[in-house]
Amino acid sequence: MLVVISVLVGAAAVTHRLTVPAGPASLQPYQLWQRELASTTQYLPDDERVQAFHALQMAHRVHEGQVRRDGQPFVTHPVAVAKLVASWGMDSQCVVAALLHDAVEDTPLTFKEVELCFGPEVRSLVQGVTRVSKLDPAKLQELGGGSGSSSSVGDDSVGGRDGGDAEKARGTLRHPRR
Repeated sequence: MLVVISVLVGAAAVTHRLTVPAGPASLQPYQLWQRELASTTQYLPDDERVQAFHALQMAHRVHEGQVRRDGQPFVTHPVAVAKLVASWGMDSQCVVAALLHDAVEDTPLTFKEVELCFGPEVRSLVQGVTRVSKLDPAKLQELGGGSGSSSSVGDDSVGGRDGGDAEKARGTLRHPRR
């Protein structure tokens, strides 16, 4: 099935065509994008919005089958965090990192895979908000050769802070778009 995403850039409309498998579950990332992130990311250039959409697809895929305490699909949480980060006018790396912020600690996704797909800056941001107490030993070893983030003894997050997601975002995702 072909999905067309039209994005207004200034006065011109730019269209992206994505091919997705048919079926209601396969459209969920697109529906989440349209409902939650399309309007809040309009300030980003098209190519960066496409990257954010790819991060949403990845988050949806790796969190598939996970549910929150309220019964909602887990992916609704990183989408809400990304929407908040976008509402602050943060750059695309911050929006992407917000979408993936729980993925490494809660799924088989690795920091290296985040870096391969989205670059070292996103990896660093994701590491900065990841709680080391939730990582398996193989992922902890990845931190030894990581992209600059380090954990302090006694701190629960890789970046040396802990707390709610909004506090993490305010403290770690500090890249306002100019």
